[in-house]
Amino acid sequence: MSKTLQAPITVPTLALYGAADPSVPPALYARARRYFAGAYQWDAVPGICHFMQREDPLGVATRVLAFVDSLNGDSSR
Repeated sequence: MSKTLQAPITVPTLALYGAADPSVPPALYARARRYFAGAYQWDAVPGICHFMQREDPLGVATRVLAFVDSLNGDSSR
């Protein structure tokens, strides 16, 4: 990633990962923080593997909406 990235990513970013996903180590998300100048949050979805949007669509949607709301200062959901 660092060889092709010209500048830090400035858009707010939420990185979700399945806590039970054996293919992507959670530490990867913490290390990726250095590539982001904007808001960057990483969050494990418990009991979920690699295809979290299929395994827990409501849980994923809830996390995404909460992240977007936090950017707008809205905590009403």
